[in-house]
Amino acid sequence: MTLITYSSRVHFSDGITEEAIFAEFESSGIHRPILVGDFASLSPQVSERLIAALPAWRLGSALDMPVDAAGAALASRIVEAFRDRRADALVAAGSSRALEIVRQAHQEFRKIAGRGLPPMLLIPWVYGLPDPQDQAAHSGREQHPELKTSTVIILDPTLTSDADRHATASGLATALSRAIEAFLSPAFHPPADGVALSAVRSAARALRTIDQRADIGWRRDAMAASFGATLAQEKGAGPVQALVYALSRHLKGPADGGDLRAVLLPRVLAVRNIPAEQARLLKEALNLDGDALIAEGIAELLRPLGFPQRLSDVGIAETNLELAAIDAEEMVHLWPRNATLMAGAKSLLAAAR
Repeated sequence: MTLITYSSRVHFSDGITEEAIFAEFESSGIHRPILVGDFASLSPQVSERLIAALPAWRLGSALDMPVDAAGAALASRIVEAFRDRRADALVAAGSSRALEIVRQAHQEFRKIAGRGLPPMLLIPWVYGLPDPQDQAAHSGREQHPELKTSTVIILDPTLTSDADRHATASGLATALSRAIEAFLSPAFHPPADGVALSAVRSAARALRTIDQRADIGWRRDAMAASFGATLAQEKGAGPVQALVYALSRHLKGPADGGDLRAVLLPRVLAVRNIPAEQARLLKEALNLDGDALIAEGIAELLRPLGFPQRLSDVGIAETNLELAAIDAEEMVHLWPRNATLMAGAKSLLAAAR
């Protein structure tokens, strides 16, 4: 049985952000936090709310992360700013890419002699948390629980109140893809399967009712789907995750992960051999008829939401596809049980273009 490694603490409630930050600062004795995020991805109201939650006398700095900058350079910049400002904690907010870069920077402190990891608070927006598998992909080795855990996660549905339709749909498409691939992972982990199916059910329901996103109950359910999918994916990722990671490495700027998954997920599922019982449970969670094909059902679910239909619509050139296919096929050691599908990465990407 594989493991699901939970974070130390998770705060999940409407309007919990300020209270959770204050409680964590008090309990951990934090005096000079550094706030890091890709604030361009957040609304001005959310950015102002986050900064206001950090008392001025405690705020070491607010560091903005340009969306088009390289991840490694940003991680180094965060570490440098942390040292220069003598900060004692990291508070990260924004997209899953921003949170992953901050998490990479967090691990850099291991290289500083005599220093432990500083406290870290992650505050995700509609795109959810980083993929647990990304640490393995970045490091080129199997996951290790110590490299995945975050100190604190704050999940506050009120922070997503002004997210637009596409950003919200993109976050849900990411959650749907993660949860489905976790459920289909060959690893044995019944609890993770339950979490994954619950996330599939919630994500699919939210995608069908996305125009109700102003409702706080709707946003709460959507955020729960995103968090559940992230937890379940530690059971195992799959070809879509590998392809998204590989494509992202060869783009000039960060691609929308939901856009990429919306193009790739139906195509990958169309060529996967899904056991009958897993297919039945997935159809139930997706609210599809028993005779429906899962790949076609998901394509129909995503089609009205304005996602691109092909990779070329996302601006991915043919040369990017060839390089990404090579990368994806070389990542089989991270997802060995998907070796057969990964070996066909080039033809799958070409068909999706």
